[in-house]
Amino acid sequence: MQEKIKKIVEKVRADHWKLMTKTSEVCQAQFPAQPGQDSSSLLSQISKASFELQTYREVQHLQGRFLEHCSFEGEPTDTSSFSVGSSPEEMPWFPLEIHTPAVSQPTLSSFSKQNLQEWILPLQEILQKACEGKKYLLQSEFIRLERLERIYLDSFGRELVDLNWLASLDLLILPRALPDSHPVNFELRFSEFSPQDLQTQIQEKGENAVRFAAAKPWDGKRPRVVYLRGHLVGDLMAMLMRRLTGLSLYTGLSQEKIGLPIFQKTPLGDTITLGALGSLYNSPNNAFFDDQGLTLSRHTLVEGGVVKSFLTSQETAFYLNLPLTGLNSNFSLAPGTLSKVEMTEEPALEILRWRTFDLDESSGRWSAVAEEAYYYENKAQYPVYGVRLLGTLEDLLTKARFSQEIGSWENYTGPEFLQVPGDFLREER
Repeated sequence: MQEKIKKIVEKVRADHWKLMTKTSEVCQAQFPAQPGQDSSSLLSQISKASFELQTYREVQHLQGRFLEHCSFEGEPTDTSSFSVGSSPEEMPWFPLEIHTPAVSQPTLSSFSKQNLQEWILPLQEILQKACEGKKYLLQSEFIRLERLERIYLDSFGRELVDLNWLASLDLLILPRALPDSHPVNFELRFSEFSPQDLQTQIQEKGENAVRFAAAKPWDGKRPRVVYLRGHLVGDLMAMLMRRLTGLSLYTGLSQEKIGLPIFQKTPLGDTITLGALGSLYNSPNNAFFDDQGLTLSRHTLVEGGVVKSFLTSQETAFYLNLPLTGLNSNFSLAPGTLSKVEMTEEPALEILRWRTFDLDESSGRWSAVAEEAYYYENKAQYPVYGVRLLGTLEDLLTKARFSQEIGSWENYTGPEFLQVPGDFLREER
């Protein structure tokens, strides 16, 4: 940490503030290519750092206790504009403590073994290798690496330190035989350097790009069931996670209650068992503790379809009189009863990627258009696009069946796919 930052922290700490410092180092590079050629040349490589300081302290007014919150963002080399007492935000009082300081930290990422800049070329080489001799190529590659150090100190002098690494790849891929076609854009986010995993993901995306170059518009057939695959299942569970936060309860967006079924409705499909995780291998959202100094740990949110707990911050736990859990970002879903063999036994649609997905959180109504989907009929597979679906989150989650097979995507681990009735399909207008 820079000497200027140390002096600021010492000054704030002497004033008995609770504080969180975040020092971030970012390295990024872009590899463009001419149409029809593999990307190969390094256009730019940028490395920069930023610093953020958030502070709290208790103040007493005639009407009672309050919290003052102040924040500062800038470059570590220039903190001259920071003033400890400048424009604090006054907040209603709630307790801010480290309840049980942890004695150990998570294992460091493999990215910790060398400087961020030294990972750029190894990553780019993996991307190139994944496309060698294949029917697809990478049109453009944008690589971003970040190292984040967070230090939390409370008014008792207790300290927590956390180090995290995040890699983001923004890629354009297209078939070699159709260099003038519209490239497929996708992003990969992870926290471990795993060449085989990365290569496998690139190859899967490339093979899909080749298949869907010949995709046809959806003809409006209405099969009995629809499948959602991979990260789409994780995205759906993330929507349920939002319903299970103290903030959603406090604002009225959620009416869930501990001890009652999700949506207070008996499920027609598989029952859901959903857990919040402190950490998850290769997750881009790993954190040892939250921004208020609470160590994150594993706990159950939903068990057998029944709500067991909520994700609460220190303020929402205090205002709602709920147990304090912290705001975990990683989560797991227990496997269901569906097997892969059942997927092609009847006409079905399998959705791989959304073009759009819109959700009204107040009503739970959602609408979506699929960018990539497969239609199964007579044990044959046809790539299609433009599939429209419409429904409510309540119906989708209470009617879904989940696969027995398990996988992981970013901050989610659980069933590889789910099945819902075909009545979520929407007719063309």
